Amino acid sequence: MVGWKGFTLVPRWQRDTLEIAGEFTHVDYNNNWQAWGDPSRDFTKPLYPTNDLYTGVFNFRSPYNPFQDKTTDIALIRGRYTIDVAKGIDVFGKIKTIQEEDKRINEARFLPYQAGSCPGGGVDCADNKNFYSPGLSTGNYFSNPPVITVNGVTGYKWAPFDSLDDDDRDMDYTMFQVGAGYQLTDVIYGSLTFERYDVDLQDGNTAFQAYNLHEMGSGQHEKNKWIVGLRFPIGGAEAGSTTSTRSDNSGRASATDSCRRSWTKAPPRR
Repeated sequence: MVGWKGFTLVPRWQRDTLEIAGEFTHVDYNNNWQAWGDPSRDFTKPLYPTNDLYTGVFNFRSPYNPFQDKTTDIALIRGRYTIDVAKGIDVFGKIKTIQEEDKRINEARFLPYQAGSCPGGGVDCADNKNFYSPGLSTGNYFSNPPVITVNGVTGYKWAPFDSLDDDDRDMDYTMFQVGAGYQLTDVIYGSLTFERYDVDLQDGNTAFQAYNLHEMGSGQHEKNKWIVGLRFPIGGAEAGSTTSTRSDNSGRASATDSCRRSWTKAPPRR
């Protein structure tokens, strides 16, 4: 059974036309365990459908992982203020962050090889496996790198998996929003919003297993978005249109248009 536990705080303060609200959520996961929570079991023989594990492909999209030690922290603060000019200019903004860390293997006995098995200096790695139970070792799945020479430089083909930090997954997500809105006419409300997204993902998979399979998601990811919105009533309905233009760190830009309607009961005639 998948589950999580945590808590959420939602403070709010308002005075006249100024409103400030926040939120903080901490989440811990019930399926935080090592070797499926049973060190006497071969971790390659799962109790449940596994997630992408360390290859990134050919596996079910599932929350289960044989080694997990994950926590998530979500924080948000938003504000809104109406400037007393003409019909009133609404100014609003928001900052949201997500900090997520998964230490995965967090006990030294589950490391695949004994310390010093890969001494470096062009010396082949020794096959000195760690056994967390008789006959059971993560070294049966994770292999040590061979020694190669490229352009006269000799070293390991990929980084040895010899530290508890090597398989950590850390994600830092930040979203910043600022905008303004104005009642353009008696029935049309317009707004302009700018949003920026910044994600820094460091996935330890790239250090030890996905060296020749495909490019993983580690790195800095950025996106900017401009949003123009219009809102107006039509009889018993309220319609709105939003146009957004976004660009990411690849230099590509795209525009999307969407229209949304929320039907409401028309007021009684008098």
